[in-house]
Amino acid sequence: MGFKWLSFGDGFQTREPWPSRRFRQRAERHGRAITIVKQQEIDSDDYGDPLFSETTTTVNGFTMASGGEAQVQAGAVKLGRLRVLLPLKTSIGESGYELSLEGSRYRITSIVQGLVYMEVQAERRVH
Repeated sequence: MGFKWLSFGDGFQTREPWPSRRFRQRAERHGRAITIVKQQEIDSDDYGDPLFSETTTTVNGFTMASGGEAQVQAGAVKLGRLRVLLPLKTSIGESGYELSLEGSRYRITSIVQGLVYMEVQAERRVH
């Protein structure tokens, strides 16, 4: 008597694959704390500008940062790009989400979902 793959019903195939589980464990142990900020528009002020509420979640992941400087008419602006590797089951999206790392906010520009981790590209938000 033999068993076919996935012959035990629903729920058995939802287990996290071992490469992504291993990445998540390493990120929890050796990664940096990254704060994910979800912004939701709740109302508008007297001038018609939107008001936002923020919900934060902290996850561990790996970061690679690059920086630079741009000259604009008002002066020099510090630029920054951030590449973050996060576990697969992290709840994040491109619109309405930002990353906060060491006091700087980064706007998410792209998310690439891989087999082991998700790669998030972000740019420093200029005030």
